[in-house]
Amino acid sequence: MESYSTPEQIAEVVYEAATDGKGQLRYVAGADAAATYSARLQIGDEAFRGAIRQQFFG
Repeated sequence: MESYSTPEQIAEVVYEAATDGKGQLRYVAGADAAATYSARLQIGDEAFRGAIRQQFFG
């Protein structure tokens, strides 16, 4: 849990997303989120969803 994003990191990214005027769809907040998003990009959406499903539902 020590590597999880802090509430302050999340708040900064939410504020940026709400005020930057971009049409950007996704914003990544913190190193943990960056690692998760990178894994998703590497293995693809379907495999990522399967891995998450396996993690939570066995």
